[in-house]
Amino acid sequence: MAMNPRTLVALALLSASAGCKSSAREAAPAPTAPAPIAPAVVRPAAPAETHGDHHARHGGIVMMDGNQQHFEILLGEMDGRHQVYFSSGGRQPLAASVMEQVQLTVTRPDGTVENLAMQRDTTDARWETTGRPLTSPETRIKVAYQGKTFPAYQVELTLAGLRASATTAPTAPPKDDHSGHRH
Repeated sequence: MAMNPRTLVALALLSASAGCKSSAREAAPAPTAPAPIAPAVVRPAAPAETHGDHHARHGGIVMMDGNQQHFEILLGEMDGRHQVYFSSGGRQPLAASVMEQVQLTVTRPDGTVENLAMQRDTTDARWETTGRPLTSPETRIKVAYQGKTFPAYQVELTLAGLRASATTAPTAPPKDDHSGHRH
């Protein structure tokens, strides 16, 4: 049986295109699993200072500002004698003279405000002042300071809040204190 030349050309094209498709499939590389990626190693530009514990060295409450500057406040609830000690991020004691001024503001529930400018003690170990005794848990205490190389900072808490912190905070570091961690 004789075929129409057009049919022969169409069959030839179809057969050629089918061959091309199968050879193209065979020529394409088989899919492979992605190459494993090595874990990234992050190295700090400079060694970070070990962040110290928050144990109270002087029997007060230890707090930290946004620059990892620590301070410990002791409030003389019965006698009105108040003290503030400063330490580094690693909790190394700092001389009181690293601060230019320290202010303690006591706001009593009746609205009475007592502004107490603190003074460095003679050993340059702490700041201290004397005011009226603290009798009400609703009394607000604001500590504000500014240092030569430290930015100004202030925090305000109620006496009740400070008392609650004191009951949950340890007052002395363990004998072998390995509680520091890196930031």
